[in-house]
Amino acid sequence: MHYFLKALFLYILFIIPPNCYAQKESTRVYNSTSIFLQLFGPEFLGVNLNYNINKRASLNLGLGVLLDGHIGTNIYVTDRSYHTSSMYIGTQAALINYNPIFGSSSEMQIGLYIPIGYEYIAKKGFTIQFDIGPNLVRHDWGQANTEVLNASLKIGTTIRSKK
Repeated sequence: MHYFLKALFLYILFIIPPNCYAQKESTRVYNSTSIFLQLFGPEFLGVNLNYNINKRASLNLGLGVLLDGHIGTNIYVTDRSYHTSSMYIGTQAALINYNPIFGSSSEMQIGLYIPIGYEYIAKKGFTIQFDIGPNLVRHDWGQANTEVLNASLKIGTTIRSKK
C-alpha cells in the first residue's frame, strides 16, 4: 500500500499542473487553518494541523495514533490567494516511536522529513495534500514511518479566516 501511495503521488504530480485552477483573491488562504487525517508520513496514521501564516507559508503539527509526532513548515510555490492548488516543499522534525503497542521495548528517535508536495483546496474548503521525500532517521525499524523515502496523504478541510 505504501508503494501505491508513492506511485499515485507521482502520477498526480505529472498530470495536474500547479496553476490549473484559478479563482478570485477573496478565498483568503492566509490566517486560515487546515485540519487533516493523515496516512503515512512521519506519523503513519494520525491528525495534522496546518496554520497558513500567509499566502505562501504554513506551520504544521501532527500527532499519530502511536504517539509519533512532528512540527514543521511548508513553503508554497504559487500565491494561494489566486490558485486552488500549489506545489510545496517542507521540513518536518519528527519524533518517531518504535511501535510501542506490538514491540517488546519502547524506543524513540528524532527524524527529519523533507517532503515535496501538492495541495488542492476547493472553494468550500475540502483540502487534499500528497507529498513525498527523503526521511532522515538514524534507524530503520522496518516501520513505514522509518523508511528512507517516505510519502503521506492528507485529506481534510480548510477553515478560512473571516477577516
